[in-house]
Amino acid sequence: MTAGSLPDAGGGWWRAGPRVWRDRVLIAAACSYSAGLGAVGLVVLLGLFFWEWRRGEPVWPRTSLDRPIVIFLCVLLISSLWSEWRWKALGSMVYVVVAGFIGVRAVTLAFLRDETFATRMLRAWAAGGGIVGGLAVLTSALGIGVPDGRVHLGIGPNSLGTVLAVAGVLLLGVFAMESGRRKVFACAGVSAAVLGLALTLSRGGWLGEAIGTATLVMLVPWRRVVVCGLVVVLVVAAASPLILTRAHATQGTRLGETLDTEGIRSRPAIWRTVPRILAGHVLLGVGFTAFPLAYRRVVPEAVPLDLFPHAHNIFLSFLAETGVAGLAAFIGLLAAVVAAMWRWHTAGHPGSPDRIVSASALAALAALLGHQLVDVTLFGVHIAVALVYVMALGAAGDLRRRSGVLG
Repeated sequence: MTAGSLPDAGGGWWRAGPRVWRDRVLIAAACSYSAGLGAVGLVVLLGLFFWEWRRGEPVWPRTSLDRPIVIFLCVLLISSLWSEWRWKALGSMVYVVVAGFIGVRAVTLAFLRDETFATRMLRAWAAGGGIVGGLAVLTSALGIGVPDGRVHLGIGPNSLGTVLAVAGVLLLGVFAMESGRRKVFACAGVSAAVLGLALTLSRGGWLGEAIGTATLVMLVPWRRVVVCGLVVVLVVAAASPLILTRAHATQGTRLGETLDTEGIRSRPAIWRTVPRILAGHVLLGVGFTAFPLAYRRVVPEAVPLDLFPHAHNIFLSFLAETGVAGLAAFIGLLAAVVAAMWRWHTAGHPGSPDRIVSASALAALAALLGHQLVDVTLFGVHIAVALVYVMALGAAGDLRRRSGVLG
């Protein structure tokens, strides 16, 4: 069997077995992720799971992340049961369990069976992000779907900022691994993603893009990406009139919000409510995703304003909602993910395609989490799919390393 081939691909395109269909669905889901279809991909994978299960496929591949995941989910369950808003917390937890199980399982099995899967998946993800970035630029230039001067594309400017930040980093990784004409397309994709990100006016998206790009540059020789970086700077500079014209009024408002530290809507003001929300709930918190409800209780003036803010920081959110125990479990899970991805990265030979693929996955994770320092877009099922995918790639890459199959 040749590298990357699948054993049940014969019999015609429509007659392929569940493994092949899982591969196809994952690649399509990765390509369409940036368009806001992450949750749709999970639903299709859920249907495929029952087909695979009946055909004798493994229910769950054992990885180094099993124990951290189980600990995290157990703490989440106990916190949810303890919460006064237990049904809301338990309902949100169901989404986490289903999305995590289906997504991690599918990606891990696909990568373990096909050594080219991670490369193909990240290429598809990057290509989809470049296309969505181009659509963001086009709709802004035409004045379509920008009622407040910010590009939305149906998923909201901050969520769009997250997916374009991640896509921009992945496209830069693709540029580093490709050659010839594909480099040109990858560079154009990076430019489109970055321009689209600029038009969302997502401050957290820019933070994630910066952290992800810095991570990639530290892991990949800078000579591989410097040309693309210079081109992107020139493109953004050339497009600055469009950016400034379309969002002039909104930019002033956003700048004022950034500098404001006392207003009820400001991030520092929201962050300062966390100790009050946590009072009496230090160990297990107030309940997963219950921050908006608890916030309105400790900040009564938010009620007449109809404010239901999230914590605007993923770590503060877990602290308030799941307590010290939940925050520790979440950090432990992230640490296990990063460790697995790092072992995958260092197992490959310097300069090998696998090193660049693993570096791109690590940088995508950094970009995703970087945005979560000032936002909590990760609690949307669609955005969370990105974390599920990179977790699974890291887990499978680590397994492949231990099997001695990485080059």
